[in-house]
Amino acid sequence: MLQVADLFSVSLPFLLLTVQTFFLSYCGIPGSHAPILVVGMFPPVVYASYLSTQTFTLDHVCFDFLWAIAGAYMVLKSLDFAVMSIGEVPRWIGNGTWNDNASDGLPRTLKGRLVYAIGLTCSNRGTGWNWGLQRPAENLTRHQVVRKIVVAFLVHDAITSSLYRITHPLNRDLNNATLTTKLLLPPLAAAQLYYLFELGYYAFQIITPPQVTQNWPKFQNAFYKSTSLTEFWGRRWHQTFRRMFRSLAWRPVSKLLGGSDTPLQKSVCMLAAFTLSGLIHDVGCWRFGGSDWRMWSFFPLQAVGILLEAYLEVKRWPKGLAWLWTMGFLYTAALNTLLKSVIELGIWDDIFVGRWAVGWCFSRVVQLF
Repeated sequence: MLQVADLFSVSLPFLLLTVQTFFLSYCGIPGSHAPILVVGMFPPVVYASYLSTQTFTLDHVCFDFLWAIAGAYMVLKSLDFAVMSIGEVPRWIGNGTWNDNASDGLPRTLKGRLVYAIGLTCSNRGTGWNWGLQRPAENLTRHQVVRKIVVAFLVHDAITSSLYRITHPLNRDLNNATLTTKLLLPPLAAAQLYYLFELGYYAFQIITPPQVTQNWPKFQNAFYKSTSLTEFWGRRWHQTFRRMFRSLAWRPVSKLLGGSDTPLQKSVCMLAAFTLSGLIHDVGCWRFGGSDWRMWSFFPLQAVGILLEAYLEVKRWPKGLAWLWTMGFLYTAALNTLLKSVIELGIWDDIFVGRWAVGWCFSRVVQLF
């Protein structure tokens, strides 16, 4: 059962990040000291995030792993706010319902600033290459959001139960897997993450004020339809970290290389962005004793794959063949790096099966066979 101290530990990083984004809304005012306050909030967010990942646990590998990554996400998001220039401060792009929109797109009233701060802390608006909405808003009703949450929960729970059933006999060693298990594991793992992200994204829409969620875009877009790695990572898989990769990896490396826009420089910058992605995911392993090269190496491999498909001109291939290339590369890379680490950690061998209704029922049905 959650204690008051647990709730404080979980909520403190979000609260501090919201304070930071609240100060951010003042950055457009000439002579304001808000930029100093925004930078000053970074150390408290780092400490609160670290404290939260170290003290709050449900004693389940899967949850603790993801919670450690969430802590890294909050730190990077805070750093992104701290290092951005005044010209980058996100402008409000809503539909005018605040009634206090200034010409620069920043709120002017206290209520407007609070909505702005909550929006930047909780939403996906600021995670694209820029602060604009990358996709059209879904404009879902409350009823539709609840339905998406229920569907995502039930599907995720059923898939997680399946993963438990096929990985539990492996004794945390993928080398013990049969060919059938190896064929099923990557697509099931991708589907589990897909619906987990859907569940979290739409759950946030329920607990967040309507003024903030009124033009949230669709979070993901049918990753299994991708016909290139560029399409998979750039358009269809979730974009939660994308702006951070751009501002904290791509841009610094580009400046370090002289700021030219050559193909070689772009390749190095892309490799840096994917390496940062790998390190973020590796934080989950640090929670359990240390780094695992198999966890983080999966992501730089994706940069190599994108460069390779550009060289091979995969975009000119027939769609069916391009789809096979994309899924085959992802499947092979995941099975030989990422999933070996996940299996060894026991992420699917230590879950809430038996506590969730659907998971309990599904696992019992599987036992019949």
